[in-house]
Order: sequence, then structure tokens, then C-alpha cells
Amino acid sequence: MRFALGSLHVLLIGMFFACGGPVESESTQVSQAKLTQDWESGASGWTDGNGQPPTLVSDSQSPAGPTVQQLDNYGDYFSPLVDVVGGQTYCLRANIKWVSGGVPSLSVEQNANGAPPSVSLVVDGMCWCAGGCGANGCGANGDYQHASVELDNPGWQAVRADVILNPDTTQIRLLENLSSNENLSKEGPPLSYLDGLSLDSGSCWSLQYTQDWELGDGDWKDGSGQAPNLVSDTSSPAGQSVQQLDRATAGGDYFSPMLDAVANQTYCVRAKLKWVSGAAPFVGVQQYTDYPQDVNWLIGTRYTDPKGTTAVVSSTETGWQEFAQTLITDYYVTGVRLVDELWSGSSKGGDSLAYFDALSISSGSCSPIPYTEDWESGVRSWTDWNGQTPTLVNDSSAPAGPTVQQIDRATLNSGETLSPLYASPFLDVVGGLSYCIRGNVKWVSGAAPFVGVAQYTT
Repeated sequence: MRFALGSLHVLLIGMFFACGGPVESESTQVSQAKLTQDWESGASGWTDGNGQPPTLVSDSQSPAGPTVQQLDNYGDYFSPLVDVVGGQTYCLRANIKWVSGGVPSLSVEQNANGAPPSVSLVVDGMCWCAGGCGANGCGANGDYQHASVELDNPGWQAVRADVILNPDTTQIRLLENLSSNENLSKEGPPLSYLDGLSLDSGSCWSLQYTQDWELGDGDWKDGSGQAPNLVSDTSSPAGQSVQQLDRATAGGDYFSPMLDAVANQTYCVRAKLKWVSGAAPFVGVQQYTDYPQDVNWLIGTRYTDPKGTTAVVSSTETGWQEFAQTLITDYYVTGVRLVDELWSGSSKGGDSLAYFDALSISSGSCSPIPYTEDWESGVRSWTDWNGQTPTLVNDSSAPAGPTVQQIDRATLNSGETLSPLYASPFLDVVGGLSYCIRGNVKWVSGAAPFVGVAQYTT
């Protein structure tokens, strides 16, 4: 997907750039560690609706420590308020032991300045997912904002779910209770235990996996269950232990272990390759739903499949080559495996021989925009819609350097008349991701300065 990042109605003094993550001012840093509660140091400000702290008891089987919270009535308990960044994703985790009575539930109360709180249920005993639920959320339809507590599990259950906040949310707190719904109950009086509650920045489903072969084959296998052939190559930039392939195949040769993945999310696949001779080296990803899908090839000689065109391996380069390619997973995906092979459909002379190292897959795009315009090197292809370049002047007070852009005309977009605006060069981005726009602006007089983004698709 291709977009253009442009300036709309802009008086731009200093920098203009895009960056991943939330905006932080110079005077305000946003805390990333939000909430952790394992009860080992007491109730830590948790109370019920009457201001009473929860009941703490001992359970040596708890995976988060022997002190746990006991719930034995149908009242609510609340965590302290914690500061958050609106519109961002947070990961809620908890260990829950459902003994009897109503199912234990966890909700998130979101608070915005001047607005009534909103409450969303995150963990309970209901399966809201079209293809079946479990402790790992709604894997079958890609909805990872809910987790269910299993009725037939009498022990401790670890649950996790993503919490995506409303754009204007500034604070949240967790809310616990036991459901009084008769359809969500076990036989007996209400009794459950909770421990290891946490809320952290980022998704619960972040993936970081690397195979550099320095500790062995890491359970990679070919289709017949055989481990890869590892040899030594001191020229490898990722350590001297590398994978050697000397046979041509099609459809995938060696496969990584299964890795948890999220449907419709962006991942970056990287690899280092040395192609000596014969059949071409390829690296791809096999996606899983209820069954394995065809391999999507991301790195290799020029090849196109439903995910697009490969990052192209040079047939003339004799040394190590490094590649990165972005993948957006399909709907209903719950797991992925990295795959490599020498493809018989593309070859250079000689017997098949290539080496692989530092194969990895990680959450996020391979290349979030690192674009900055501070005008110190000139206009760099910025133009208005008539092809005219911006006016650059000197302002020693600018925090990003003395060269700044000056705009002294008002533009208009009334739906019928579109006056010339200034726009940056095209910048490649990944659809569906969040980007941050920053700029230093000095408004002297007249029409107000604006900065915006024009998005383009292929």
C-alpha cells in the first residue's frame, strides 16, 4: 500500500516528520508501566464500592506468588486509577481460579476529562467469538479484545486480552466481580481467586522471534521431521553457525516451530542469505487457521503471490545479503511458521548451495517512516500543487535550525475551489498502522497554520 504524506494549509517552521507511537511533549513523559498487582505487598489501594480492601488469603499453587485475592460475594472491587494514552493498545493479564458460583469477570473503566466513565467487559465466562474462545482470546475471528474463563478448568488459568482505549481516555481502572448470571455459574457458593493482574503498554500478542542457529536448530524441521544441516561460516554477520541448504524443493523445505500470531496484523520478516550456486534461496511464512495455508514467499528471486512481490535476492552477489519484508496476516490466522527452501523454479549455474542466518519475525512494519524535514538541506522535492517550491527564510529562533519555511498566503478548500497547497514527496507506509506527525509552528498573523496527511492507495 502506498500513501503520500502532505502538508495541508501549513505554516511550517522547523521540523515535520512522522514517527511511530504516541506523541510526548518535552515536559511530559508518558509512563509505560501501568499496573501490576500480585498482592504480595497488600491491597495497594484496591477497594470495593464502600472503600473496603479486598480479602487476601494464601494459595501456594498460584503462579504469581502465595498471596491471592479471594472473591466470595457479588460486589465489585476497583483498582486505583492509572494514567494512560488515549487511542493506544494495552495488554491486560490475570491469573484466575474459578472454584464455584458466578464466573469471575474483569472490566476496564475508561475515564475522559468531563465525560461519564465507560466500562467494557474484557474477561468473563462467555465465548463471544464466531469460531470458539479460549484463554488466548478469540483466535478464530481475529478479535483479541476478549478472553474467557473456562468452565471445566478447576485450577489456575492465565488469561490475556488487548484493551484498545477510546481516543479521549486519560485514566482507567480495573473492575472485578463475580457474575450473578445463572447461565454463567458453577454449582456452589460464589468463590474465586485472582492474582497476577497487570496492565502494560502494547499488545498482548507482540511477536519477537529470531533464529541465528548459535544455540542449535531450535526445533526447525523439514517435512519428514529431519533437523536442518548447520555448518560454520565465519563470514556470516549474525554469528558463525549457519544453516546450509543443498537441495532444490518447492512448497517449503524447512519450517520453524509454530509461533502465535494475530489476524490482520503487520509483521516484519528478516533474513540473511548467501547464494553460492544452483537453485535460488527463498524465505516465507506459512499462516495457520484451523489448518495450514500455502506459504507466502517474501524473500527470493523475483516472484509474486497474493501477498505481493518478493524482496529480490541478487544472483550476482557472492557474499551475504540482508533482507526485510513486511507481511500483513490474513483474517482468522492464529499462528505462523517461518519457512526456507531452495526453489527449483529459479537457478544460476552449478549445484544447489546456499546459506541462511538470522531468520526472524517481529510485530510491526519493517520500515516505519523515519522522515524529517528541517529545510537545512533545501526544499527536497516539496512543491505546491502548481509545482512551485516553498519559500525558505532565516529565523535564528527556530528550535530545529535557522532555515524555515515561510507561508504568507491563505489557501482554501471549499469543495469546489482548491488553492495550491504544499506537499512533501511520496513516503511509503503500511496501511492500518499508527504514525506520529510532529512540527514546530510559528503563527505570526492572519490565516491559521494547519498540517495534515493525504493518503494514497495503489
